Amino acid sequence: MLSAALVATACGDGAPRVPTGDPLTVVQTSAERTPRAGLLRVIVTGPEETLDGEVRLVSGTGPSEIRERALAALDVARWATKAVAYGGQQVRGVSTMRYEVTAREGGRVDVWVDVEGFARRIQLPDGPLDGSPPPVRDNGLPGYVTVDFVVVARPQLKIAPGGPDL
Repeated sequence: MLSAALVATACGDGAPRVPTGDPLTVVQTSAERTPRAGLLRVIVTGPEETLDGEVRLVSGTGPSEIRERALAALDVARWATKAVAYGGQQVRGVSTMRYEVTAREGGRVDVWVDVEGFARRIQLPDGPLDGSPPPVRDNGLPGYVTVDFVVVARPQLKIAPGGPDL
């Protein structure tokens, strides 16, 4: 009997730690939710560059090049035409579900979304999203750009007497 209880606990009897629901809806919604997460540290890593900075996407504060790259990656998720859940994976210490996504332009992109619906990573080809293979780097590997979103500080809710002020 004790072994049955241990198996039930080990199998995740608690709340899911990854998003559930229609994959396309999860991916598209993450593009709407992520800018509202508050202060974000955005890390853009590509074959020829690394950018790292804190931004607020809603108010437009922070380094403009990082904001523009983050918003462009989120737009790919927002306008996705197909998404398939690929599997769970940690992104910078946060449990996520990875989705293989077809961009509106036809190319393939990967999007990682956490249980709160925030995009945590978007990886796309370092080139056009037209469905052609990504450009090949000098080492023979395909070139990708990875955009990571780390929530630094969330907006504080104003609590009115009797409950949250929504």
